[in-house]
Amino acid sequence: MSKYYAKEKTPWVGEDQLAKILRDAYLLDPVLIGKKAPNMTLYKQDGSAKSIYDVDKPYTLIFFWAPDCGHCEKAAPFLVKFFKEYKDQVEVITICNELGEEKVKKCWESASDHEFNDMINLADPKYSSHFKTVYNVKTTPAIYILNKDKEIIMKRIPAKELPDVMKQLIERDNKAKP
Repeated sequence: MSKYYAKEKTPWVGEDQLAKILRDAYLLDPVLIGKKAPNMTLYKQDGSAKSIYDVDKPYTLIFFWAPDCGHCEKAAPFLVKFFKEYKDQVEVITICNELGEEKVKKCWESASDHEFNDMINLADPKYSSHFKTVYNVKTTPAIYILNKDKEIIMKRIPAKELPDVMKQLIERDNKAKP
């Protein structure tokens, strides 16, 4: 991208289209697979701050969701089942997509309804982290899996496929150990 589009070596691309391509590439660059995930601090229901990098497990799964999202509703049972099966190796962080103090109250109620209670449930009512922009969250649910070094190893996978994906990741990582 930076060798051609950003250096105007694509005369066949119109100015508006080029601007869109470069903007999208710029937004996606920090969350490419293999890159260190951007750290963010968000807030628990009690108002205490929690950083994504505070997690000390072999894997971290970030689940961006919204209480009124039908796809999130369908994904929630798969996420809960996955968490129960892999909680020794994977910490699950749910990040509610709602903004504003009043709307975030709905997140806490819905998190409880979905049985997310044992997971790390976060929100950012004042949007100080800009998590939607940082993680390119345009639709929900959106799932990212990070390794122990907080590198992005998987993203945008369906919740129902989490057990199979995690099993393969663990097997791969166990084979790579000396």
